[in-house]
Amino acid sequence: MKRKDRIYEEIQKLSRQITKESLLGDLSIGYSAELISANLNIARNTVSQELNLLNVEGKLIKIKSRPVLFVDKRQVETLLNLSIDKEYWEIRSIEVLRQRYLNNYAPLTQEERLDDPFKKLIGYDQSLKDAINKAKSALLYPPNGLHVLLSGDSGVGKTYFAELMHKYYELYQSKGGIIPFVYFNCSEYYNNPELLTGQLFGYTKGAFTGAVADREGLVQQADGGFLFLDEIHRLPAEGQEKLFSLLDKGTFRKLGSSNQEQAVNVRLIGATTCDITATFLKTFLRRIPVVIKIPSLEERSFQERLEMILKFLQQESIKTKLNIHLTEDFAYYMMTYHFDGNIGALKSEIQYKCAQAFLNVMTQGFSEIVLDDTFVTETVRFREPKVKETLEFVFKNNNFILITAQNSNFAVKKADLKEIEKDEINFYALLMKEYHALRDKKVSHAESKLLLENKISTLFQYTYNKLDASNIRKVEQFIEEPMVGKISKLIRKIEEIAERTLDESTKNNVYLHMYTFLAYMKKGTNPPIYNTPHIMELYQEEYEKAKEIGRYMSEVLNIPCPKSELIFMTLFLNALCNNRSAATENMTYGIVVIAHGDTTATSMANFANTLFKTNIVQAIDMPLDRSVSDTLEELIELVKQKKYKELVILVDMGSLTIFGEIIEKQLRMETVVVKNITTGILLEVTGKFLRDFTTFQDIKRYIAALSDKHEIFVVPPRDLLKKKSKILITSCVTGIGTANKIKILIEQTFKDLLPADLRIESKEYHLINTQEKLLDQVGEDEEIIGVIGTFTINLLDIPFISLEELFSENGINLLIDIIGIRDQLNNLENRTENITKNFVSSITLQSIVDYLTILNPQKILQEMEDVLNEICKKMKQEFSKQTRLRFLIHCCCMVERIIVAKSSLKYQRIKSDSVDNDVLSVIKVSFATIENHYGIKLSYSEIACIYELLFKKTP
Repeated sequence: MKRKDRIYEEIQKLSRQITKESLLGDLSIGYSAELISANLNIARNTVSQELNLLNVEGKLIKIKSRPVLFVDKRQVETLLNLSIDKEYWEIRSIEVLRQRYLNNYAPLTQEERLDDPFKKLIGYDQSLKDAINKAKSALLYPPNGLHVLLSGDSGVGKTYFAELMHKYYELYQSKGGIIPFVYFNCSEYYNNPELLTGQLFGYTKGAFTGAVADREGLVQQADGGFLFLDEIHRLPAEGQEKLFSLLDKGTFRKLGSSNQEQAVNVRLIGATTCDITATFLKTFLRRIPVVIKIPSLEERSFQERLEMILKFLQQESIKTKLNIHLTEDFAYYMMTYHFDGNIGALKSEIQYKCAQAFLNVMTQGFSEIVLDDTFVTETVRFREPKVKETLEFVFKNNNFILITAQNSNFAVKKADLKEIEKDEINFYALLMKEYHALRDKKVSHAESKLLLENKISTLFQYTYNKLDASNIRKVEQFIEEPMVGKISKLIRKIEEIAERTLDESTKNNVYLHMYTFLAYMKKGTNPPIYNTPHIMELYQEEYEKAKEIGRYMSEVLNIPCPKSELIFMTLFLNALCNNRSAATENMTYGIVVIAHGDTTATSMANFANTLFKTNIVQAIDMPLDRSVSDTLEELIELVKQKKYKELVILVDMGSLTIFGEIIEKQLRMETVVVKNITTGILLEVTGKFLRDFTTFQDIKRYIAALSDKHEIFVVPPRDLLKKKSKILITSCVTGIGTANKIKILIEQTFKDLLPADLRIESKEYHLINTQEKLLDQVGEDEEIIGVIGTFTINLLDIPFISLEELFSENGINLLIDIIGIRDQLNNLENRTENITKNFVSSITLQSIVDYLTILNPQKILQEMEDVLNEICKKMKQEFSKQTRLRFLIHCCCMVERIIVAKSSLKYQRIKSDSVDNDVLSVIKVSFATIENHYGIKLSYSEIACIYELLFKKTP
């Protein structure tokens, strides 16, 4: 058999598994070349060639998804009872074919065949309809389309809209192949026309100082496709003029080139948040004939806004694999709150709230992500009638709705998995990993929760403020070519004014500082001003010299020098003039800098150590993908290695401040924590350490004095260390009666041995069957040390003892450890052994059922023995002593409960399709005598509960 025939036969075999129902309902119809390759052991590229030939021959339908899928055309024709025309042999999605089948096989339009990517946009046929039509017209305008300017507020989705324009054209064009889409942010070079020209058009070797080789520009990279200029309003007039030739004639010339111009075919898409009439040259605007306004979030309809909220929540449901419990209060809050960042800010807020709510899943036993009024930051008053009306239609008088991965109950498009995969951070996997790592390191429940809450805040602040390593790398572009020379001039000026020669290490640190400084300035923000009056008064001479350097900096770098930079330069000059080699071997205290970023802490520590000729400052870097627990472990190991007795921890963000408390508790040493650390703060603190301090108390007083004015001193949250009263909870699924009996039994057994700060409480099972409900039973100053009950409760860090364990030989030892009296008992000769013996001997059926208030204990006990014997006989099965004990206790109490309360147990854990119905019948029949004698009726839930008690180890 020929290779192609083998491949076709394999596709036919696989396709025969498709049914009409799956064809009409399953989006994943089709088989990839990779699958066929694995099945037949034929090279994938060979399989791909043959599959495409079979498609051309009309034997296979080709579905141009990712990966490309193929299906036997004859099988599809048989299932749909029709003949598939050639225009359907290659389609973008099986959904296209299904729609044609449902619509009596009407001819496909070109746009339908291409599965229009703009349909991914919520509001594509409503608020965005005009914008999309204008975009399509511009893209398809002959011969080469028109240039487009997208306008709209920050966060409305201009970049995503531009990407969809590119995808639409890529699908529409018939030549095949990849269409380039090149992104460029104009703000990066807006104040440097020379660098702007080099980036856009490229340059030749020797075009300027530092141009050591020819370089291709972005325009050339975009040839045949799209050049997307984000923040195009940041282009100065000179920058706009440099684009004229490209927009007019489709030609350009590299910087430094004397050759004739090169021709390119580039479509320009610009994006701006500014008023275009006040920002751009009229001559420039005339060359961009199509302006498309993307509406803000507040300009979208309430229905569209709700669709966005549900879509973003659905994405979080997919990522967490959990349902999301959405209340009307929270939905109203998200619908009416004004988000300055529009859709981007709305999505960010939803992710943030879901991440916070996910902590409840980890730490409180929630089975769903619950978004209720606890996550609403303002009072919900339902003042918007249209919003209320929209929500009432969705909620239908329910307190909440469930958002699932499918979301089939709502008119929302299923979330795009590719969009989810490219999200910056999967917060949930990260949080779960962090939580387990912290628990493994014996960090307490409360401390773990606090660390994770701060971690979430840090991640969102760091991510959405764009203070990550990738943006620092962008800043390095400033140091290309001309900028290197400018910073070198600045360093020579510092040496001249300070009358000091900087060594290579210090020079490198100045460069690193300038990277950070320029990053702030590029973002349009100033570095924080630190302790200005204090520094100006203390170092007047250095401050005057710093102002001279600042004036020179403004002149050379063509940027203003803010006060914060003057303060830094003052401290830097003071360190240069007063540094001395410091011996730190005999110091009992240490300084550790911990900062987010790949090398942030290391750079700051090296800077301080180099200036002061010391090694007192240690550094721990914390990239965003590094866990809190790993960072904490490194800090603990560092402290042990250095044998510190006291420690100053300098951190850049509040999420790390709790490290001080954990170090104090685990290593029994004093700490002080400084947050919002900057290089300037580090220089001043390090200098004071080396010159003025003799004891750790001096250090604490100094930092405390600074904190009074500048809020940099962090006091560890001592409330976590406060002693809490202890609670031991007993419970039973049959009701409060058995729980009370267990409580009394423990109290009578231990008597005066029970700690004074311990109390035992009996609780109804339904009040504590999740960790969330359990924690609601105690106050903030109380701590649950354990739960004893009949049915296991899913608790993360609270010990649980089942009755089966409690009634075993080892049960008393477990209880002693939970109560925390092991040491006390060990000090009393034979006390532990006697307690154990008395406890085990006292736990008999008789001692439990004696607490029955209505029934005759001896009689009901014998009747239950008869029932169990009958079940054993019919099932031909024997049960363990502990199982028999649990059955008898449960059933005796069950009968009394039904008689007293006149209601059966509402037990829903068991699923009808997961049980043996014959066994249920045996149990039901065996209890017939009990039902008749006591005039009760056992519900299905009661029978199911007994079934699990007998045949399931974990109910």
